[in-house]
Amino acid sequence: MNVKERRSLTYLVVLIMFLQLFSGLFPYANASAQVISPVIEEDGSVTFHYNQTDESSVFVIGSFNGWDLSTAVEMTLENGVFSATISDLEPGDYEYKFLINNRTWDESSTDPLNPNTADGNSTFTIESTEPVNVQSALMDSFSEILVTTNKNFGEKEFVLTDVAENKVIETTVTKVDDKKVKLILTDESSVDVRKVYKVSLGGSEGTKVVMRNILNDDSFFYAGNDLGYTYSSSKTTFKLWAPTATKVSLAIYEEAGTYEGPFVSDHTGGTEKLMTRADNGVWSLTVDEDLKNKYYMYKLDFADGTSHYAVDPYARSTSANGQRAAIVDLDSTDPTGFDPADKPAVVSPADAIIYELHVRDFSIDEQSGMENKGKYLAFTETGTTGTNGVKTGVDSLRELGVNYVHLLPTYDFGSVNELTVNDPNSSDVKFNWGL
Repeated sequence: MNVKERRSLTYLVVLIMFLQLFSGLFPYANASAQVISPVIEEDGSVTFHYNQTDESSVFVIGSFNGWDLSTAVEMTLENGVFSATISDLEPGDYEYKFLINNRTWDESSTDPLNPNTADGNSTFTIESTEPVNVQSALMDSFSEILVTTNKNFGEKEFVLTDVAENKVIETTVTKVDDKKVKLILTDESSVDVRKVYKVSLGGSEGTKVVMRNILNDDSFFYAGNDLGYTYSSSKTTFKLWAPTATKVSLAIYEEAGTYEGPFVSDHTGGTEKLMTRADNGVWSLTVDEDLKNKYYMYKLDFADGTSHYAVDPYARSTSANGQRAAIVDLDSTDPTGFDPADKPAVVSPADAIIYELHVRDFSIDEQSGMENKGKYLAFTETGTTGTNGVKTGVDSLRELGVNYVHLLPTYDFGSVNELTVNDPNSSDVKFNWGL
């Protein structure tokens, strides 16, 4: 073998050694480059990966296990990568972290392989297997609807339809994120808050548009202070703000209604009169007769065909359990010489000694020495004492130097049946914040 051949052989040996050296490195480099975390499978299982540096152990913890340290999943180390798989997760959004070396919060880390974070945690989403559809469509102005989908909508087209006219309303789409868009209406005058609109995606059936912040528009503002009813012995005027209703009727009743347990389920049978709508959505009606001590409801009809009887949100008084509003002449209930503006002058707010109480708790104790236990009338009692002659009621407040009383919630509570609250034989709940 001559010199030239030996030199060529030497080059070949060096090349082979070079290739052997790097052939051992490439698999690890490629493996490292291909490590992905998390890996989400169609069956709801999720695999997490974490590249080892000098860690002895790694645990994964997150919202999927209630952030419980005792059930944090220990990851398995293989070829320099820690991994763990969690199965059967339901569709939804999840947060997680890695615990380093110990099942404690002494050292933790977000997932270096996952760029998605929220509130200092790594995040991932398991998409529903259901087809993509519109979850909500909220109209926030005459020109804008915020639409949310159940999953990434991709390239599918959003369509806004006037249901009654079966007419597509022209819009442009502004993407907010993978599950949200804003539909911008080309013509603001095409919207009537009383009508039904639907937003559909692709070939989906469509979701009804909810009139949300559009109702804060100045065109629906009412500056008056007479919503509810304004009573006199010769007439009573009723006003209700309900911009989305297509028709509102006033129903007048002689009685509180027929109770089935704590509720009145049938509000038909009243004398119903149509109300008139103003442009700002305020419905009004004046009844030219004395309606004192009668009951009333509003019947509201909507464009989707639904109809509801509703208690006036501005009612001064109601029947038991708030089932019907009552028409009360409040002036006739005032004690002699009563003036709501007649109260002690405030010398300095720093002098306020405030006592918070529940109406029922104030006097309900058997040893309170009060006659009207648990009632408003207990506040009218003076000279009452409990055990060992200790002052109770208002006299006790005066003795303490209290000059302001804050009544905690005092009216209707869904868990208390006012019809049975004084019945010792009833098993119904008799207490809930002051009743």
